[in-house]
Amino acid sequence: MDTKRFLRGVMALAIAASVVGPAGAHAALGPTDGTRVMSDLANPRGLAWGPEGALYVAEAGRGGPLTPGPCFVVFGLTECYGPTGAVSRLWHGRQERVIDDLPSYAQVNSGRAAGPNGIAFNGLGNAYVTIGFEVDPVPVRASGAPEWAQFGTLVHLAPSALSPGRGEGRDGASWEIVADLAQYEIDVNPDCGDIDTNPFGVLADGHDFIVADAGANALVRLAANGALSTLAAFRNNTTTPGPGCPEPGTRDFVPTTIVRGPDGAYYFGHLNGLLAGTSTPILPGSSSVWRMEPGGTPEVWRTGFTWIISIAFDRSGTLYVLQYSDGPTLSVPGSLVRVAPDGTRETIVTALPRPGGVAVDDEGGVYVSMVPVNFRGPGEVRRYVP
Repeated sequence: MDTKRFLRGVMALAIAASVVGPAGAHAALGPTDGTRVMSDLANPRGLAWGPEGALYVAEAGRGGPLTPGPCFVVFGLTECYGPTGAVSRLWHGRQERVIDDLPSYAQVNSGRAAGPNGIAFNGLGNAYVTIGFEVDPVPVRASGAPEWAQFGTLVHLAPSALSPGRGEGRDGASWEIVADLAQYEIDVNPDCGDIDTNPFGVLADGHDFIVADAGANALVRLAANGALSTLAAFRNNTTTPGPGCPEPGTRDFVPTTIVRGPDGAYYFGHLNGLLAGTSTPILPGSSSVWRMEPGGTPEVWRTGFTWIISIAFDRSGTLYVLQYSDGPTLSVPGSLVRVAPDGTRETIVTALPRPGGVAVDDEGGVYVSMVPVNFRGPGEVRRYVP
């Protein structure tokens, strides 16, 4: 359960060491070897290409101050709300923030925040963003502050928000909640364990959407009619055996990212949690990329990764795996690994600070979002040419 909240307390640790990824055919790049294409971002996470060819990034924001709040306390940390979550895009070499009032909360006196995590499109102007929560939603929502009902959700951005000054209805709401994943976790609890929700990665699947809920340990589908259902559920270290429940385990299986592969199958990555009730470090190399045919069951596809946070295919079928950390704890920087269709792999970039999302362009350039070690400074997106 501790690791399902991996984006909170543990991530606040300063990087204490650096690592070098597996040896490859070429020398790996360093973080600054990529060209900075976006800057001054507020905790950037997921990346996605819009139908018009622009690159979009979800920004978790900076939360807000103690006053006016509201705030809540978890693990002894005070977290305060502020509508500072955002989405920025890069189009024809120009960076602009297209929406800046999405839900966000952050630790007081820290730059670490929860808010917009992933972004996906199912057509021109139809952008959907996951809003994280990273906690048991029941006690927080029970406080009565309406702001907390915005977290643990999937929101739709108004098409006009993506074309500032040109669309109709600019005086209306810039976003709306279309799915309450937190309430689904409360009502259904797919992993049959303790209640937690953190919608992270999101995939547009025709008219449906699939959310990787890192807190619920599940892939949840939003149908076009608004109905939610469990596509797949995975072990929790508090899972109780029962009908329809996954097999119990001593470590959480935390899905963070999902994409469609060139073969039409779903591919998703995960990270492993800590041993139940302990602070035992995870085992490097214990995370995997899984494959699932539509209507089928998940199967392990590629193994030997650590702290997978995002994945992306290029046009040739090569997979890029972004690892938030290369070590047993989150105090170790991450890396970008390239996996060829035949399974051979090569570390492309090492020592990445707090990476959050990856995307690949048609020319083979690989984009990675990242934030400073202490979360306080501006985040950025860099483009790497392997």
